[in-house]
Amino acid sequence: MTSLSYTIFMDHLQQSELSTKLSQAANQVTVGARYVHYKQLTYQVLALALREEDCEPCVVYRAEYGEQVTWTRLLSSWLAEVEVDGKRVPRFQKIEG
Repeated sequence: MTSLSYTIFMDHLQQSELSTKLSQAANQVTVGARYVHYKQLTYQVLALALREEDCEPCVVYRAEYGEQVTWTRLLSSWLAEVEVDGKRVPRFQKIEG
């Protein structure tokens, strides 16, 4: 996306549209909650954000192991299912309790 087209794109997005995107994301992922990845590693969701280049919702999360690296992932990828041993399972699942 060129600088000019990006400026035009951003001019067309109203603040309310951006807030709506984040609200919809918040209905699907809980900030502050812990989630387990399908590979059995745990993470804490720190925030929801919008990717600068296209305003797609993202999850900001931190590993609860090792160096506790902070990551971002598109919400669509966070919510996706993956195939493990021939079964479809959630990529991330909220840890209740």
